[in-house]
Amino acid sequence: VDERLGQTSGFLGSAKLPSWLRPAFNYRGLYLAQNLTEAEPVSRFITMQVDATLVLKTRGDKMVAVGRIGHYPVPENVPAAQRPVAKPLISREHYLGARIQRKFGVYAGMMDTAFGVRVPDHNAFLRSKTLLNQNDQSHGLLLHYGGESSDVAVHVLAGNLYQAPSLRMQGVSVMAERDLGRDSRWGVSGYSANNEYRAREMAAVHSRLGFGGHSSLLGQVGLIRNRPEGFNAETGGYFFGQYQAPIARGLNTLVTTEFYTANIGAEGERRYRAGPSLQYIPAQRVELRVDLLGSRNTGSSTLSPDSFTLQSQVHVWL
Repeated sequence: VDERLGQTSGFLGSAKLPSWLRPAFNYRGLYLAQNLTEAEPVSRFITMQVDATLVLKTRGDKMVAVGRIGHYPVPENVPAAQRPVAKPLISREHYLGARIQRKFGVYAGMMDTAFGVRVPDHNAFLRSKTLLNQNDQSHGLLLHYGGESSDVAVHVLAGNLYQAPSLRMQGVSVMAERDLGRDSRWGVSGYSANNEYRAREMAAVHSRLGFGGHSSLLGQVGLIRNRPEGFNAETGGYFFGQYQAPIARGLNTLVTTEFYTANIGAEGERRYRAGPSLQYIPAQRVELRVDLLGSRNTGSSTLSPDSFTLQSQVHVWL
């Protein structure tokens, strides 16, 4: 069965494409219900991701060209007069890469910033509060070393060149990871960038752990130092942990725990979020997921009460 699944896992199933051509398509939708303990919960359906990707590469993967176009819904706060001219499509990635040696590569163009672990939950604190989310790619130059048990990346950031020059976050990020056992990988990341209005420095420690060959744990703890122009700097902190374990073939359970504060050195708001999830893969290229998350805020007299959110996701990829 596993061999047959592998033979039909390509973009067009069992059809063979040229080795230099690798297309892909991704769709992710979310049904969101909030304030489940209230008399009238608020619910809506959100299209979170519609991406088309094309990868061209040479023999041995020594040269690669990547392009990814995504649907970008017009934000609800955009005035009605400006909505007709808003662009619904954006380029999320476009870069060229060369593996100068088997372990060393250079990549130039627009891509995700090298920092920490990557998870698809764009509302998770390690993505939303670091401002390294699904639409936060940067132009730049990435140097990557990949050995058998370690990875090191240095990313020189020129900012998003589609933005006005004053808004482009320019700087550098560094990420290093190393295996400390068969099922244990640990890493550190650093980031420093600024534009005309603010500067931001970040540091994180992250891990990818396996248990018993079937269960896994993703973890990241980090600091975020924001320095808006004309204001005092504040250092915030966050934690993300996600444990995944199988229930049956194609059915997994996940437990996620999160924490965030905008200023760890002063009294103020602390945000906590945790809850279980079920992930079901009924067929190739289809993922169904249900998340129940509880949120609690402490440290301020004006905080809202505890809330519960139910998320139901569908993910289709080719």
